[in-house]
Amino acid sequence: MVPIKDERDNLKPLASNPQRAIIAIRVQFTDNATDSDKHIRLAPVGVRLVANGKNYLPLGTLDAQSGVVYANKPDDFLVIEPNKPVDFVFDVAREDVLKSTSGGKPNDKELEVANGVFVEVKRLVRAGLGGKKVSSAIESSESGVIRKTESGGSKVEGVPLNAGAPAAAEAPATPATKENK
Repeated sequence: MVPIKDERDNLKPLASNPQRAIIAIRVQFTDNATDSDKHIRLAPVGVRLVANGKNYLPLGTLDAQSGVVYANKPDDFLVIEPNKPVDFVFDVAREDVLKSTSGGKPNDKELEVANGVFVEVKRLVRAGLGGKKVSSAIESSESGVIRKTESGGSKVEGVPLNAGAPAAAEAPATPATKENK
């Protein structure tokens, strides 16, 4: 389970179950996608995961270093550094997005993304995820999301990333840029 951080009091830790999966999709933006100040601005509603004819919007972004998911409302703009990964966290139906590499149900330990699944950013860039191996380990703790520093509050502790944290599909092969259409 991964705690989710937000100002709201009614939030509960995220956890996968036999019907639903909490997954993180890593996206990396190049310098070509930046504004004049060399940052990328993107609202979570501009990112969607499409699987089995259904649209999934991210719940938030994962701070891979602490293991905390920061809840983002769909219209909350994120400020992102180029050339650093951003892990968007989705709550998806397992049977829509995942499949077992051994041919069983998508509850097995070795999973891959189902065929036809893709992630789309700002309706300009699509990257197919079908056939990519799913891992419970996050390769890098670096995050491109620029967050406000916490003032005086205690830091929310996360769970170790390799201890059953949300599964993460490998990054799309094509980094998102304004020029990729």
